[in-house]
This record gives sequence, C-alpha cells and structure tokens, in this order.
Amino acid sequence: MNGESWRKKHLGREDRHWRRGLLAFTVAAALLAGAPPALAGEDHIEPLGSAWQNVIVPKFRGIVSFMDTDYSIKTYRGQGESMDSDLSKYYGTNVFTTTPANLGLSGSSSSRVFSQTQAAGVVPQTVTLSDDFLGSKTYSHVPTGIFCTSYLTKLNDDGSSTALWMELTGRIEGTATIGRIGRVKIDGINRPYYKYKFNADLQHKDAPALDKNVAHDMVAWDWNKDGYTDWLVSYITNPKGKDDHENMKVAFLFVDGKSLYNKCRGTGNVSVWTNTDCTFTTGGDVVGGLTTKKPPNSVRTAIGDMDGDGNPEVALHYTQVNGSNTLDGGDHSNHMNILRLTYNGSTPTWSWFYKTDGIGNWYVQYNSVTVAMGDLDGDTYDELVVLHGKSGSSASTSKTYLDVLKLVNGSIKKVVDGEEVGETSKMPDDDDSTPALEACVDDFDGDGIDELVWTGTDSDHSTRLYILVHKWPVVDGAVKLSGKGNKYSYELVKIDDGWRMDDHYIKYSLSTGMFIYPTTEKLRKQIALASTMDSSSGSKESLKWGVFSWDASAGLKLLGKGAKTDGAMASNVVPTITAADLDGDSMVLGEPTGFTVYDNIEPVFIIQAPPRHWDILSVNGTNKTMDAFSVLNGYSTTMTGKTTDASAQTTTKTSSGHWGASAGITVAKVNVFKENAKMFDAGIKYAGEAASKNTSGKTVTTTASLTAVAQYDDQIYFRANTHDVWRYPVLSPASQAFVVVDGVSYRRFVQFIVPQVIQSSFASTAGKEVDWYEPWHNGLNLFSYPRTLEQTRDYPQGASTKPEDDFWKDINGLVLAKSTGQIMGNVDSTSSNFTMEVKTHEEELHSLKNTVSAYANLNLPSRGKVIKVTGSFGLTGDYSYGTDSITTSDKSKLGGVTVSWPGVASYISPSGLTPSDQQFTVDASIYTTDSGTVSFAYAVTNLYKKYSALWGDDSPYNKTPDPALNLPRQWVINAGKWQANPFPGDAARLRGLLFQEASIVQDSGGISGQALPINTPVHAVLRVYNYSFVATGKVTATLSFQPITSTHDDPDVTKATALGSTTIPSIPGRNQGTSNNWQDLGIQFTTHGKQTMGYLHAMLSTEGGNLQTANDHGYILVGVYDPAQQPLGRPSVALAHPEAASGKKLNIVAGSLSVRPLNADGSLGEETTQLEPGRAAVIQGAVRYDRVAAGAPNVLFNVSVYLRNMSTGGVLSHRTLPMVESGAENVVRMLFTAPDTAQTMPLQMIVTSDTLPAADDENPAGRVASRDLTVGNPNSGGGSSGGCALGLVPGAPGLVLLPLLLLLKKR
Repeated sequence: MNGESWRKKHLGREDRHWRRGLLAFTVAAALLAGAPPALAGEDHIEPLGSAWQNVIVPKFRGIVSFMDTDYSIKTYRGQGESMDSDLSKYYGTNVFTTTPANLGLSGSSSSRVFSQTQAAGVVPQTVTLSDDFLGSKTYSHVPTGIFCTSYLTKLNDDGSSTALWMELTGRIEGTATIGRIGRVKIDGINRPYYKYKFNADLQHKDAPALDKNVAHDMVAWDWNKDGYTDWLVSYITNPKGKDDHENMKVAFLFVDGKSLYNKCRGTGNVSVWTNTDCTFTTGGDVVGGLTTKKPPNSVRTAIGDMDGDGNPEVALHYTQVNGSNTLDGGDHSNHMNILRLTYNGSTPTWSWFYKTDGIGNWYVQYNSVTVAMGDLDGDTYDELVVLHGKSGSSASTSKTYLDVLKLVNGSIKKVVDGEEVGETSKMPDDDDSTPALEACVDDFDGDGIDELVWTGTDSDHSTRLYILVHKWPVVDGAVKLSGKGNKYSYELVKIDDGWRMDDHYIKYSLSTGMFIYPTTEKLRKQIALASTMDSSSGSKESLKWGVFSWDASAGLKLLGKGAKTDGAMASNVVPTITAADLDGDSMVLGEPTGFTVYDNIEPVFIIQAPPRHWDILSVNGTNKTMDAFSVLNGYSTTMTGKTTDASAQTTTKTSSGHWGASAGITVAKVNVFKENAKMFDAGIKYAGEAASKNTSGKTVTTTASLTAVAQYDDQIYFRANTHDVWRYPVLSPASQAFVVVDGVSYRRFVQFIVPQVIQSSFASTAGKEVDWYEPWHNGLNLFSYPRTLEQTRDYPQGASTKPEDDFWKDINGLVLAKSTGQIMGNVDSTSSNFTMEVKTHEEELHSLKNTVSAYANLNLPSRGKVIKVTGSFGLTGDYSYGTDSITTSDKSKLGGVTVSWPGVASYISPSGLTPSDQQFTVDASIYTTDSGTVSFAYAVTNLYKKYSALWGDDSPYNKTPDPALNLPRQWVINAGKWQANPFPGDAARLRGLLFQEASIVQDSGGISGQALPINTPVHAVLRVYNYSFVATGKVTATLSFQPITSTHDDPDVTKATALGSTTIPSIPGRNQGTSNNWQDLGIQFTTHGKQTMGYLHAMLSTEGGNLQTANDHGYILVGVYDPAQQPLGRPSVALAHPEAASGKKLNIVAGSLSVRPLNADGSLGEETTQLEPGRAAVIQGAVRYDRVAAGAPNVLFNVSVYLRNMSTGGVLSHRTLPMVESGAENVVRMLFTAPDTAQTMPLQMIVTSDTLPAADDENPAGRVASRDLTVGNPNSGGGSSGGCALGLVPGAPGLVLLPLLLLLKKR
C-alpha cells in the first residue's frame, strides 16, 4: 500500500460526501407552553461520534524493510520525527528483525522469503498518560499506528513448497516498546506460487519466477468499522494445486484485522477468506518465440473511494497470460477487475462490478503495470490511474501509457485513454529483475487536489530512475481530466548523482504521505523512495532511500537521503519504504470529557436607554430633587432595520472546534491558537466537519424583527442556553501535545459545544431586572456614565490594544456608527432626533459570531454538570470556553439607531428645573462587541454648565463631594413617577463588584460566579464613583459578610463581619481635567469559614465631605460552600440512562407566586390579577430545595429564577440565587411595571439549577408556577394581547424581537 488508503481513511475523505437531508429543529414548544426549561431525557450527542477513535491527521515516518545478508528481514525507521538531510544514521538503529527461523526457514537461497509487501494501519489500544486530563489518565480505543507485512516463503529450491505469513509491527500494548507484535502462518489456503510452468514452443517451460516483478501486493481498510485495520493481500496461486500452465489465478486473501492482532498477541485464531475468481493464465497453449517473450507477471492493486459512499473500491490490474494459436504468440491483454468488498465481521462479500481486458497489453517480460487511486480533479471522488508498458518488438524499450478511469453515473468511464507518458528500459539480462512501475496519487502542493507521481527506469539505463509528476490544470474553476495533464519529469541522478540501482536487482518502492510536520496551513504530502544500489560484492547489494517534496514552481526537492553500502542481500526481495506511524507522530485524540452548562447567557442586542438623572439630596435640612429629563416620556433610543420588515437571522449549531489546554482540571490561561501546530489546524477542520455532521439535528435558526426601543431602562434581548461542552485531549504527537506556561505543562484539547436547549427571550428584558447585566453606568445618574465611548465596558478596543497572548486578540468587535457632541435637552418645544445609520460592514454583519461567554468576560456565572466523569469545572475565566462560538447572526439588514427627543412644551420637571438647566452633552455609538452582541451605548462627555442650577457653580454637586456606589435599583418607576424601592434586599443591589478569581479552582475544585469555597483567598475589585464635580477626601471601602438562612432575611450590615478594606487618598470630581471620577479598588479577603448563604456588603466611608450617604452602602448575594460536604460532580452515568430522579427536588413553593401592586407610599396593595397600565407591582415567589435521599448534595448552586410572559416568550426578569441550602425557602422578588397597552399576560415563574437539571428532579413539574395577569381592559379595543412584553413604562415599548418564523435549514 502506498499510504493513500491510510490517508483516505483517516482524513475522512468519505466524510466529504455526507448526504445531508432536511434537518428540522423546533425551539422547545413545551418551553413556551410552560414545561420546565431543562427538559428530561436530554440527548447528549457526542459531537465526533466514533471519529475520535480514528487518526485525525496522519503523520508518518518512512519505514524501510529489506532482506539482510543472513536472510533475515530487517526493518528500521528511515527518518526521525523531524526530517534530517542525512538519513544514513537511521540504518542499524532500533532495528526490528524477523529471522528465517521465525518463519520456519533455514535461511538459504532455497529456504527464504521470496517476496514481501507492506501496508500501514491502526489498532485500538489502551494508553495510560503520565499526566491526567480533567481527572482521567487511562484512555481506551486509542488508534495506534502499526504496519502489516505479508511474507511469501519457499522451503525448497524449486519453490514447490511455499507459505504465506502475516506479521504486525508496532507498539506492544501495555508497554512503551515498539517492535514485532507477532506473526502468523496462514494455513488452509491455496498456497502462493513462486513460479509456474506454461506450454511454450510446444514444451513445458518455466515462466520467470514471480519475485522478478511485483506479483504480491496488499491494501488496507477497516471494512467492518471495528477500529482494527483489515488486510487484503493479492498473490498468484493454482487452486487445483498443479504445477502447469493452466488454472493459474490471482488470489485475494482477506484477513480480519482484529483476529490477526489478537493472534499475534497469542489469543484466538485468525479469520481469513480467499477469492480466486480472477484468471491469470487462460487455457490454450502459449506458442512461438517465447525465448524472448516471457510473461511480466506484474500484478498490482490499489484502493480508493470511487463512488463516495465511504466504502472503498479495490482495483486489480495484471498482465494476464493469454493462450493463443498465433504463430508469434501475439499480444497479451492486461486485465482489470474492480472489486466492491463488504464485510460485517462475519463473512466478506465479493462483488466484481467492473471487468475489462481493454486497458493495455504486454508483449515482452518487462512490460509492467501498476495502479493507484486518488482525487485528481478535486471533486471528492477518487479516480483510478492505470500505467502499463508495451514494447513494439522483443528488442525495444517499453513505452508507458496512462489511462484514468472515473465512475460517472454508476458506470466506469475512461477520461484519459492510452496517453503515452514515458519510456522505460529493457531488462539487462534474462536472469535480472524485471523493471517494475510504481505509482501513487496524493496532494503534494497542498492545494486540495491530488497529483500523480510515478517512477520508472531510464529507457537507456536500467539502473537509473525517473520520477514523474502529473498535475491536471484548473480551467474555469474546475479540473478537466484529459490527456496527460502537465507532466513534470525528473531524472534522479541529476538530483542525486549517486542514486543508481544494482545492475542485476532493479528493485525499488514508492510511498507517499506527510513525512514532515506542515509549516503552513496547507497539508502537503511528500514522496518517499527506496531502492537497491550497486555493490562491490556479488552477494550483497546496497540500500538507498530518501524523501522528496514537490510543487510546480520549486520542482522536485530531495529533503533527506540515506544510504548503506553492502547493507542488504543481493536478491529480488524489494526494499520497501512504507508510510507508517509507529511512534505516535500523528494527531490522535482521546475519549472526551463532557459536561453540560445550563443558563449560559448569550446577549443578542443590548440597547441603552438615553441618559437621565434622578437624585434626592438633603440640602440645609431640606430634600432637594435633582433631575434631568427623568420622566420625559418619549425620550428614547430606537433601533431600526434598513426596511420596515428587515429581520435578523440567528443560527445556533455545534461549534466548529476550539483549542484549549489543561493540567488536571486547571485550564491554562494561554492563547493556544497563537502557538498551534499547523497539523492541528487541519485536524480541527476535519474534526469540525465530523461534529457538524453528527450533531446536525441540534441546529436551530430563528428570524426576529430588527426593531428595538429603550426608554426608562436599558433593554436586552438574550438567550439563556443549555449546551454540552466536550473536550477531547490531544494524546499525540507528544512533542506538540503540550503548552508550557510558567513551568507548568498543559495538555492541549479540542473543544466542541453542542446546543441542547435554546431559551430565547423573544421580547426584551429590562436591564435592572437581570442580575448578570453589569454595565458601568447607572441609568439614573449621569455622573456614573463614562466620559468617552472607549470607557464603555464592552466597547471594541481593537486588536492593537491587546497583548499578543490575549485570547481575544483576534476576536474584535466593530464600530458601526458614531455620533459626537450631541446636546441632550433641546429647549424648543418641538420634537427632534438624531439618527446614526449603519452604512458599512454589511459583510461582517452578515455572519456575526456570538461567543458563548458573551457576558461571561463581564463576570457572568456559568457552571458545568459533569456527563462522563466526576469533576467540576468553573467556566468563567476559562478562555477556551469563553471565546468559543455556537451562534452566528445575520444582522446585515440593521439600519441604524435614532435617539428621539419629544420636545418639552408640556413637560414639567419634578425638580422645577428648566430644560436649559438640565442640558448635557453625549457621544453615542452603535457597535458590535468582541463577543458578537450588537450594542448601543452613550458616553456623557460634558456635564458642567456654569450657570446651570443642576450642573453649574451654584449646584450642590459643585459644593460637596459624593463618594458613591452603583445602585441601579434604588428607584422604581410607578405610574410615571420615580419612587424609592421599598425592599432593602433589592434596593441596594450593587453593580461593579467583580471577582478576579471568577473561577476559583483549589485542590478541591471551585465554582464560578458568586458561589465561593470556604476559607479561600479572593481578590475583589470594586468600582467607587464620585457623583460630584468636587474631589473627595480619603475614601475607604470595606467588604463584610452577613450570614443568612434564607432570602427572607434582609441585609443588615450590623450583623456582618468585616473581611477586608482598601483606602485611597481621593477620587477626582467630574470634568476635572482628564481624570476619571471613579476608581477601581482592589480588596483582598478570605471567604467565610462555614457553609452558608449571605450578603456581601460594600460600605464607603470618607474623611472629606459627603453630599449624601444613601449611595454609600450596597451588597450582593453570595454563597459560601464547603467543598468537603459537596460532591463537585454528579456520579458518572451512562448518557442513555440519566441518574435516577429520586430524593431531590427543586420547586417553587405551591401558592407562593403572587402579584401585589406597589403603592406611592412604598406599601404593597392586596394580591391581584389585574393592573392598570403603567402601574408598578411586585411579583414574588418562594424557591425551595429538598434533599431526601442520603448522599444527595445539601446545597444547590447557581439557581436561576425566570419570569416569563408566555404570550410573547419574553423574559420579564432573571434573578440568580448563588446557593440554595436544603430545607430553606428563599423569596425571590421582581419589580414589574405594566405595559401601557391593555392585554392579558400569562405569567410563568420557572426555576432551574446547573447542578440539579429537571431530568434528575423528583418533581420537575413543581419547577413552574403560572398566573394570568390582566393589564387594563384588553376587551375595550384599546390594545392587543400581543403588546409589549416586559418592564415597560408609559410610552416605552420594550425591545420587541418577536420571532417571525423558525426555519428548516438544509445543512
């Protein structure tokens, strides 16, 4: 075999022909109908299927085998892992030897091997790593390279006693030793012939011995897909056992690979079958002049996939000996048979679907033939190349002709017919070897289209070789196979003057494959050649071997060569060079680790509401309202499409493959892409194609409107997705499988993310109602806005601002449109607006990728549930996860954004300030974030206005500094007015406290986000603002922790224990030079020592003035857990049989879902099912986790509570409980403002948990509570049931992104 069958098998050529049908995926209708989001019986599809059990990208060494002077067969690697220019040192190094005694021979000219042929393949073995990958060290089903040798032996001088042996060489399983695995004599078959007789000149004459040419060949393939390469050997036999000229056949021996491997290791019996359908000699006498007209005995095979069905065809071409009654013996037709072999592990089926004697004929003994298969025209179907020699007379050289056969519409067609392409030499003498032809088809220039390479002797010098390459040109975008193509001819002695074969033993072999690691993304194959070389001793011959590269411009280049004088027995045994991987140089993956991530947030649009200001100050003992257009109705941000019906299409499917590196369960924070081996780039491309095929049913495409309006709060359209993350460790090559960071070795892995449940909010969610939304600004305080757009948290900064090793270096957003210097507060009574149009970047917006982290790089908690192994993975900060993508959006129809100003003719400011007093200046931009979200943001570039009562010299803000925290939920809009949030547990919810160790991984593992292990050092970063124009004095920020039993407990800093603090000397005021009026303070602390949930308080104190203290104190809810009490992963379970759903339940307490209107004095009204438009209400429910079964975890982590409007699919609120202890009830409150259109809203509260999916819940139905809410009078004709979805205030429609249709896509 020439390496091509390995290539096709392991580069998955058959996978390029996947027949893709119509794939339908429906967004869980049950979700919209009220079923729990985490559906029972999740279908965990391993993305690569069994493809990881194959070699992903093969890389070979040239393995040389020859007969030594003691008649033993010796094998050595003809090169190292990398290519040396001088390969001679490899002769005699790490030699594998098969002695004559091993084969039942005495080791003499009469008792020896007379022919050998080889092919490479794989067997699955178990490998134990020295390191562990995500908790695993031992991997089974690892495809391990071997090669198989078929020996033909004779035990006596006339060759009447012969045998066939099969031998395997490779890694001895369970050890690190490479050697002969074993060998088996194949009994019970028609014996191979060394020579035969035929009736010539009316006498019995001996035909030339069958070792003079190549009449013994082998191809390899895993026909029954069991992971073991099977072997198909051709040889000459006589089923009748007679030594005469009749009944000679070409036999095929099929050897089951698994049984051969086991037998070579000492167990079981080898399973073999033979076929002798192909006639080698026909019946009549061969008469006339046969002294010079002896048969060539050239029998060659090749393997390839001509019809693209993934099962190969086998071509057999040979110089048939035809009986004739002509006086001169005449020409003898060559014969071609094409076999379709099928094998189910029991019995092979032989189907000859093509037979012909119309491809050449031979006239004399040195008219050899050969065949090869490959994709010469780049259409992904293999063609069959046939080379055959023909002499015009018994004294002339042999002209070489080329035919190319192609399967077209089910029939074989000659696309190249008998093109003369060369001329080879005569035989020097009747006793010498017969010059053979050798050919391979492979891609030598890396353009994805194969070339033909073949070798033959110089027509004038039988000891010299030519190497010829044929490449058919691309014309009008396609390769047209006609004629000989572009032929490139190279005389070997002109490349290496010493390359001359033995005068009598003209033997050589050819192989192709990737013998050097690629240096570019193109996978170029190389050419390996081994031959005899002249010797000074009559009983010895020398060896020569080398590796060549080729492309049309550079020509044929000798990369490395080796030679050994007098290094072999002078014989007709071909010195073979085989492309094989015995040393693990190929890219091989191990069995994956899989885990499920629930509620991974993926924002699609984030549209900021226009900046407003609302503040209540105490000035000289009197409350003073400070506002800027705080309740101006119609003051809004609107996103539109290019046309009124423009839409955005979003497709979510399995990721195409992503790289990472890990030591144990710790993932390296290094950009693996930047130093990736080029073979890995090709490997992940192939693996990505396999993953796409295997998980095609997981693809969902949705289409949504491109209309968005944000008025009193930022609006977010997002997905909360459930997906499986699969990580396949790179087991080999060991030299490239690791990344070293700070002295620690991390094993590379390939990652695929497979979507499970896509929970889209088909209408928008108010930003304040989403716990994970962490912008820098507070929409009701202009001092909190960045001074420049570049200071916006997710604004694209560009690759030039990022370090070279940044994971996000090559993942960069786009600024689509920008407006600067806009004065907000037109004092005219008329309405006005300014619009930014998106006029460029349509191509980029057409295929905008959303990374799965999206907001994860902004402190989004995500945690995985283990599927296949026990362990836990904190994913926030895991850049190999965070930078991956499963969603591509087409937002090319995005038109732009309009900021609307309704005019102030009838507007009465609650503060009594004039529009001129309230004016300020902004910059605005529409852009895509690095993570693929389309966003619109504001920067407040100027506040100070000398004579303004709000921003001027006499303003309280210009008199006293105001150290402050970002507390966006202090105020709630109710019936068109702002009022204080009456709930302490919600009003001081803090933005701007981030943990640098968002994923804390200690020896015991860790959980990301706001669930932290006990007694663990943490580095927090807290943004502290100065909400004034005056610099502060010294400011101290203190963190403290208050344990609670449930969220029934309100935050109370007097019950908290101080954890750590940081003091800074001052924070500048706004508009003081170029300084920012905020500081990011680092605070180190150690987490609480006992497992509990609690409030993490942030408290400010200052030695200078303080305009107000209401914004000095905030908190977030955190969980502190004891890893010793918590199983960090679920027990390993079979994917088809989830863990029994018993003993654990996470429920919304029955009857706890209620809606109560918020009164103007902060009190709550009676529970209701009806609200007036614009009226605020509190929607609350109680969440409870109960652990009944012994051994079940006593806490759950990352519990999400959603409130949905089921008429639109919109998420009204998303709250997160970082930890829920067993037996405790936790109240979840959500502030809701009714839309201004009359409608009926079917509400559902849904609870989910990363660590207890619904499939494992004793009562999954208890995770959902429902209630209908009527807004206004929907039957009065003043509204419709399909109105705005959520959290809206009068005149402020939500971000309406209603699904227009679900598309069924052809993949």
